[in-house]
Amino acid sequence: MPKVEDGEKWAAMQADWQAVNQEARTARLRVTQAFIKAAAGDGSGPTTAQFDLAEKLELAADEKRLALDEFVKQAFG
Repeated sequence: MPKVEDGEKWAAMQADWQAVNQEARTARLRVTQAFIKAAAGDGSGPTTAQFDLAEKLELAADEKRLALDEFVKQAFG
């Protein structure tokens, strides 16, 4: 049977994932915007650092989502 603490832990894990996921989406949007500017002849495209940041954040969000999924299976499944 799930405990109150399980719900609290889920809420904290979900909020953490949501924050990192939003950062990842924003970073990917910046990469896309840089491509659009470059295609329009108004820039040189995204930098390696922009790509690396987007990928790092996307991987972190994926890891947090997987951990959250596993926690839900264990605590509530």
